[in-house]
Amino acid sequence: MDVKGSARTVGLQVQKPKASRRRRSSGSSSSSYKLQKPFPSSAFLLLLLLLLLLLRSLSLSLLSLESKMGRGKFKGKPTGHRHFSTHEEMVAGTSARPRSFRREEAEEEEEVESEEESSEEEEAEKRKGTQGIIEIENPNLVKPKNVKAKNVDLEKTTELSRREREEIEKQKAHERYMRLQEQGKTEQAKKDLERLAMIRQQRAEAAKKREEEKAAKEQKKGEGRK
Repeated sequence: MDVKGSARTVGLQVQKPKASRRRRSSGSSSSSYKLQKPFPSSAFLLLLLLLLLLLRSLSLSLLSLESKMGRGKFKGKPTGHRHFSTHEEMVAGTSARPRSFRREEAEEEEEVESEEESSEEEEAEKRKGTQGIIEIENPNLVKPKNVKAKNVDLEKTTELSRREREEIEKQKAHERYMRLQEQGKTEQAKKDLERLAMIRQQRAEAAKKREEEKAAKEQKKGEGRK
């Protein structure tokens, strides 16, 4: 019996280290799990990358739209600092404007010239056929001419049409008549003066009558008191 008891005690002592090993292994596994838990997953990183790519593509599309909206037939005004130059500098060609501004002005002038040439070509094409053969000569018809701002001569007197001449003559006659009327030399002015004299005479007579009536009333009142 003592031998069996001693054997059992020995077996228990031998088995105890196995349990401690299991506990150690479980502790090490739990610690490794705790270390791996706070790190983010690969799916989350992929989502972040996709969001960044989407934001970048949206920003690029917005920039392209803005650039397309800026481009068009009519160019925007030149931006930058304002430079003021005198008339002498502009004539001499030493103005304070930047070269980019001059370049844009030259481009705009070229566009205007090309548009005028295209309109003239279209008119010439329309006149082909019967319209080009049958041309009615009208002396009163004045064909408009496209003149550039550079070629305009302000000192040169232009030929006036018949209607413009008649209007100018009417204005001059009206001014002459008004001047004479102010001086009292026209028939209308004489009639107006006579009418004014009559009105003044009538007013003077009416005032005289009122004074006489007032004086008569005062005399009657004085006689009644006596």
